Amino acid sequence: MINVEADRCILLFLFIDLLSAVQNVTTEKRREGDTVALHSNITELQTGSQVLWSFGQAPPYTPIAQLFRGEIFTDYDERLRDRLQLDRQTGSLTISNLNTNDSGIYQLQIITGKPLYWWFHLYIYTPVSETTNRKSPQSRSMVTPAVSKSCSVLCSVENGREVTLSWQTEGETLNHTSSPDLNTLLSLPLEIEEYSSTYSCVAANPVSHTVTKLNMRELCPHVGPDTMTMRPDQRNIYMWPIVAISAVLTVMIIGSAIVFKKQQKNRKTGQEYDRNRDNDSPEITYAEVQAQPTHTQLSGGAHNGTYSETEDSTVYAAVVT
Repeated sequence: MINVEADRCILLFLFIDLLSAVQNVTTEKRREGDTVALHSNITELQTGSQVLWSFGQAPPYTPIAQLFRGEIFTDYDERLRDRLQLDRQTGSLTISNLNTNDSGIYQLQIITGKPLYWWFHLYIYTPVSETTNRKSPQSRSMVTPAVSKSCSVLCSVENGREVTLSWQTEGETLNHTSSPDLNTLLSLPLEIEEYSSTYSCVAANPVSHTVTKLNMRELCPHVGPDTMTMRPDQRNIYMWPIVAISAVLTVMIIGSAIVFKKQQKNRKTGQEYDRNRDNDSPEITYAEVQAQPTHTQLSGGAHNGTYSETEDSTVYAAVVT
């Protein structure tokens, strides 16, 4: 009965230790050349505490640094020589000039009566390289001389740990890819249908990223309808009909305006002429002219004299004033 109770107590302590161990696991991600500090979260060690840092994926771990009886030792591993610094007050370990070989699990053990453990998963990444964009061999040909059906481009980057490659436009990811095979070149095609957008190829890992904007004028010079994406010689070819039509329309509009103004002027001149003619017509005044008496010789027989006969007759003559 006593053994059963003892076994239960041992299992309980083991469970508590395991739970404590799980809570003391930290993950750190850095790039090559950086410096990282692995902290124990202890503000001050107790007097006489022993600190041991080791490295490895599983026991037995390889010692790399130690604080023992007040002295610090950091020359256990030639690979880390002159790159380790152990804090005698807190037990934290600083590693400088990191490289990919430093990736792995680091264990901290502090002994102050009851051992305390911490685990640190350290991942070191090489910064992603610049991406390259080129026209895809599968790019379709043009449908008409002015407008392309589509344009296929290919973005490539050197693969690495947790590297992802994606095409983005205006903050939206169109597609992406990754590969666990670090010896292959990572490539991602894009079929462009919307020519008015700005496209970027983005390569990223947890600690770095590169962005390369797509040069539409260089890789897809035939796309339309935006003439800004055409080559200068193509743009001139398509601009000439537009310029000619615009010139013809301009001449027609100007000619119509001139004819319209001329007709208005002629109409106005005719109206003024009619008004002036009515105002300038001479006024006719009639005057009475009295006829003078005439002498009429009587015929026949002897001349006994003359007979005077006066006729009153009125003659109207027009006098222009």
